[in-house]
Amino acid sequence: MVLHVSPHPDDELIGAPAALMALRDAGEPVAVLALGPDGPPWWQRGLWRELPAPNLIVGFSEHRLMEILHALDAHAGELDRNDYRRLVRGRAMAAAVLGPERVLGWGSLGLSEPYAELLRALSWRDGALRPEPPRILDGQPRHDGPA
Repeated sequence: MVLHVSPHPDDELIGAPAALMALRDAGEPVAVLALGPDGPPWWQRGLWRELPAPNLIVGFSEHRLMEILHALDAHAGELDRNDYRRLVRGRAMAAAVLGPERVLGWGSLGLSEPYAELLRALSWRDGALRPEPPRILDGQPRHDGPA
């Protein structure tokens, strides 16, 4: 299965337009470019702006966070300018706390994992690009908050 992950089109990341163009150039139909209903699922992430209407939570462990931070070490120049390690950890902690209620509704149960990433997951259904049902990755849709 093909899956595209990119910045949200409204994210203010300098390279976001280039990332979206790379998806187009990968040879797969990309929803944002309106190339048709045969495109793969598209997961969007936000960093420089709040992600509008996240509908997918990916929880992860301390071990995974260490792997992410290790990969970030390859960007020494960026880390010399600003300690993005603090951002990665802080965002992941906040997403684990706020994510269930942002994605699944107020009063939803928290995550068992200490860290999380929030995404906006879209897929083609009925000839249009639509948000996927709210869920925790590898879990069933949960609607345990107030209706």
